[in-house]
Amino acid sequence: MSTSSSSSPSAPAVAPTDAAASSDVEFLIDDEFVPLAHAVRVEIDAIVRLADSEDGNLATSSAVRPNADLWAYGPDVEACLLRGLEREEMPIDHVITVLLFVDAGPGFVGNWLDAQPFLLDEVMDVVTRRARDPRMRDRCAKFLLRLAETSMETAMAVRTALLRADLLLEVTLRVAVRVLRDEVIFLEGVLANRAKQFLAQAASMLDDLRDVAERLCDRLTKVESSAEACSIVRVLCGLTGVFRLQLPPNLADGLLDVLGHGGLHCSCDRLTKLKLCLLVVACETFNAEATAAKFMRCLSSVVETEFSEITLMIAVFCYTQQLLEIEKIIRSVVGFTVSPGKNGLFLIRTIFTTKLFDDTAIAKRSLLLNQSSLAHLSNSRDELPHIVVYQLLKANFFQRTGVDIRHWVFQNIVHAKLPLSATLINIIKLYADSVASSSKLSRISDAEILKMFPKGAKTQPCHVLLVFYALYLNQQHLLLKQKDGAEVPDIVVSAAEYTDKVMQHVPINQILLHIEKSENQKDYHSVYPTLMSLVTSQYPHYLHVASFLQSENDADRKDIVRLRDKFKAIAAGVGSAAVKCEAEMTLNEGVMQQTFKALPQSTKHATLYLDFMDSLDPVSLLPYLDAFSNALAPAVLDSRVPAEVTTVFARIFRRFHGVCPREVWVKTINVWRLAASNLAKHMSYQDLVQNPLIAFQCDDRIFARADIFRVFLQILECLLIASRHFYYRCFQTQIFPNQGCGIREAHLHAMLDLQETAVIQTLLEVCAGPEGKSSYDGVVSDQTELDRVRHAVCFFVHQTFISSTKYMKLLHFQGYPPHLIPLLVSKVPSMHVCFEFIPELVAQPQLDKQLFGVQLASALVDKYPLPASHALTIDVILPKIIALARQAQALKIAPRDRGGGGGGDPVADIYPRLCASLVNLARGFPSLVPRVMDTLMAVVADEAGREDVVALRMQTDAAVRAILADPSKLNKAIL
Repeated sequence: MSTSSSSSPSAPAVAPTDAAASSDVEFLIDDEFVPLAHAVRVEIDAIVRLADSEDGNLATSSAVRPNADLWAYGPDVEACLLRGLEREEMPIDHVITVLLFVDAGPGFVGNWLDAQPFLLDEVMDVVTRRARDPRMRDRCAKFLLRLAETSMETAMAVRTALLRADLLLEVTLRVAVRVLRDEVIFLEGVLANRAKQFLAQAASMLDDLRDVAERLCDRLTKVESSAEACSIVRVLCGLTGVFRLQLPPNLADGLLDVLGHGGLHCSCDRLTKLKLCLLVVACETFNAEATAAKFMRCLSSVVETEFSEITLMIAVFCYTQQLLEIEKIIRSVVGFTVSPGKNGLFLIRTIFTTKLFDDTAIAKRSLLLNQSSLAHLSNSRDELPHIVVYQLLKANFFQRTGVDIRHWVFQNIVHAKLPLSATLINIIKLYADSVASSSKLSRISDAEILKMFPKGAKTQPCHVLLVFYALYLNQQHLLLKQKDGAEVPDIVVSAAEYTDKVMQHVPINQILLHIEKSENQKDYHSVYPTLMSLVTSQYPHYLHVASFLQSENDADRKDIVRLRDKFKAIAAGVGSAAVKCEAEMTLNEGVMQQTFKALPQSTKHATLYLDFMDSLDPVSLLPYLDAFSNALAPAVLDSRVPAEVTTVFARIFRRFHGVCPREVWVKTINVWRLAASNLAKHMSYQDLVQNPLIAFQCDDRIFARADIFRVFLQILECLLIASRHFYYRCFQTQIFPNQGCGIREAHLHAMLDLQETAVIQTLLEVCAGPEGKSSYDGVVSDQTELDRVRHAVCFFVHQTFISSTKYMKLLHFQGYPPHLIPLLVSKVPSMHVCFEFIPELVAQPQLDKQLFGVQLASALVDKYPLPASHALTIDVILPKIIALARQAQALKIAPRDRGGGGGGDPVADIYPRLCASLVNLARGFPSLVPRVMDTLMAVVADEAGREDVVALRMQTDAAVRAILADPSKLNKAIL
């Protein structure tokens, strides 16, 4: 079909003259040229109608043939079309559609855009819409390319519009190559941002890409700028790795010559990395028969000069079969996703593992690389060097080759920056695992660790990592020793665990406090959970929950006076000699100790010191530890020291406990022991842990003041936890592996249980004195203070009971002074658990244990009148009271030696205790008063003739009847 058919004129009815051809546009549209305008409209209608039809032959070159005679009058027709557009007599959609078929069409549009640039958007809308028709695609592409050639501005606009529409992308490439000549910059942007879109249309631009590759290879031989060379190599990586462009042999051979040693006129680290990436990506092309030898020489040359972590990473991933990780490494260098292909990855693995590297070379090179780039790493968040070593450790390269990385790990720990790298944390874990299980790697020495922790040093990231490493290594050693039946490797001295002598100099609590600050939590989040777990398992006594809660409560107190004002008050009150450094607000420890030793006479000055110390943060408080423990701790034992001083003393002790618990425990216990006896031997931390009962050898005055006594209890509780952990660890590491020693875990538990109950028994002695006094006669005269001490003991006992109820049962089967039963029942909330074993306790063969059980049961029934205790009273306690009375009468033994036989009067001790128990039972259950009275009569039946028994019966009878007469007076809130 042709527009030259009868539907369109073969020529205008009136042909314009030469003069008319060169006349003004206004003249062309005058009435005498109406035939030309009419012919143009007819031509437009015919072509548009054909373009809009569904004729499948539209795509053929002969399908549409514009009227050659009409378009021969180019300027006239152009002017006619422009005038029609201006008067809106011709739709721009129709005009542009026609011009797609006319050779002069791009020229017409280019001329219009020079005069009216705003028409470009409408032109592109029409062309892109027509280009979506497969029959018109090639024609639109040709039109736009010619249109782009009219001017640089138009070319940029055309390319931008096509990229936005994601259409005719081959045109954008041709515009970049032929018109704008910025193919390198353009392709870099395409590979980074639009690679998927171009891949989808790659079939239409393969020839163009091949031409681009050839031009770039030729350009690479002449370039002298490193930046430009990097861009070209980067684009070549994309052409071969993204578009899978196969370079012809001659081009591949020439490119290898350029990439080889001395082939470029410029060089830099980034260019070397990009060359390596290009060789890896295009390895299948370069490894062809004609270029294989040259490819190996070129690759070896690049690898020898490329000292970055990229080469090592590729080698490591080749050895560890993580081939897909190679793609990630290349992507990190070139900046876009690129792949050598599956066969290419296998080829690279073969080359790197068999021809370029061996295990030892990789291990040594990784350490040399990072040693030379530590300064760069300290200011960079790039973790690739860490990943290199991590992968090597994970693949056992260093263990297998015997290359020691101790110095490398230590240097990376020392130079660590915030936030801590998760990869570095994993490296430390793997290194510690390897040190514990292999003799080929040595651990960081004791001296190196101790050197990093000078006294008073502020916590740095390196301190956190060193503590983490030491704890983790010790944990791995413990796990190895616990393996039942497993072969534990020989542990050489250089790889042994860190001893207590080293760990006692490591400020674990100070480091935990530093990490837990709100401003530091984000920086240390990668290490904190594991570090806390390690501290909990190895030093549980450092994490005393009650101490932490109390310390936080102390920290919440608002200081009314600023720290600077408190410092000035000391200087004014004590004198200038008390000031060590005014700028740093530090005090003279010697003067401070003299002031504390002079208590209570120096109470005013000591209060100034304590107020200042109480306002310091825990770390700033550390320099005053000696003054606190050596001078203040013994001075506060004096009963004349005001309670305000002892209260602040206890609070400051908790602050020290938060940062240096072990040191403050040992110092405080030793000065209190010296206060009791000048000949007391100095006890080490290990001595106290092995036998916590040594702590009770302190001056008796600590049991007379509640604030001081609570400090003692805090130390004692932590020592018990440390002792339990110490003996468990000894059993796991020394006894358990030696199955022939005959010691079993049950023996260990029995020993620890006895130790715990011995501590409780000793504490109960503090409460065992007569009313108004403690057992340390002459020390306590204040009943209120004694009550506070007893309350502290009961709270400690309660905490011990709830930690394990077996301590409760063991303590009561051992027994304690019966007059303490009411105190424990009233102040130890967990005592109700005793109901569970009372039947077993009163069934013991010893008379004193049976009597103790009855007294305990009656006191519990009085406080806890529950259904279960009601049944216990009827079925067990009342019958047992009758049996005890008869047994005592039959045996005729006195309570003071009833365990060993002999004579005596049971009425003097046993009968009053039984009668008191009956009163308690009646008070607990008034409904059981009749049974209680019957039991009372049965108890005294055999001694009815004795006056003291009659008097005791009458007193008990009166007390029980009073309960029955007015039960409303009883305290039954518990019901």
